[in-house]
Amino acid sequence: SSGQRRIVEAAIQYLGERYAVDEICLIRRDGAEIARYNGGALASPENLSPDESLNNPAFARTLGLADDAVFRTTPYISPDTGRWVFGVATPILDSGRVEGILHFELPVVAFAEALAARPFAETGFTFVLGSDGRLLVHPELAAFRAEQGLSSDPRTSQFPAARRHGGESWQAAIDSILGGASSGGFDDLDTRFRFESRPILGGTAFAVSVSREWELYADAGRAQLNLLVIVGPLAVMIVLLTGWFGRRLLTSNRRLADAMQASAELASIVA
Repeated sequence: SSGQRRIVEAAIQYLGERYAVDEICLIRRDGAEIARYNGGALASPENLSPDESLNNPAFARTLGLADDAVFRTTPYISPDTGRWVFGVATPILDSGRVEGILHFELPVVAFAEALAARPFAETGFTFVLGSDGRLLVHPELAAFRAEQGLSSDPRTSQFPAARRHGGESWQAAIDSILGGASSGGFDDLDTRFRFESRPILGGTAFAVSVSREWELYADAGRAQLNLLVIVGPLAVMIVLLTGWFGRRLLTSNRRLADAMQASAELASIVA
């Protein structure tokens, strides 16, 4: 019904605007898209997908999850925005039955912007390493792409392999980060660097802060700096990675569950 649609759309529009998410969509268990917030606007009913089960990378995997569980994708190019995003989805349950999923797309570029806004030490930097060994965010990302013969378009170009840059010390550091090391060091020319690494997005990526060793220890107060402060601006996005949103959205207004159950009405919405 129109009233139910307004409830759902108001909820996802608020989340989209509040957390600067590229896209949020509510998908019924049969694949029909019920509502979508994309590019700062709500999609009209005639533009909703009749079957997200075919191309949505999170749909099938999320349907089999338990309440409060979350599925996270590796980065992919969104068919709607045309830029790199992380997909995050959680099931929506009513009386123990999965009625659909709530799906978010988090833009990779937002991580770069948040990290750039909080530099680590005067000459330090932070990068994001995918669990597959690709550099997702780095101050020299454009140069690394060029070195590997990749497209220069940041929206659609593939991410460069981290181990193809630097010497053996850097490559060993990358291997240790992927292996779960929380700290370490590497050499570049005549400079020694230290890094601190933390897993983000459920382990699908790592946020790594790097600083020159001499600068790190030049001021004793800097020893108190913590990577969690660096990635503070990302906290609101990481909150989205919990199943809390799915349950919260459902239980905060039982009419949403009613909307998911009313299959006849919902079918007419996406018809």
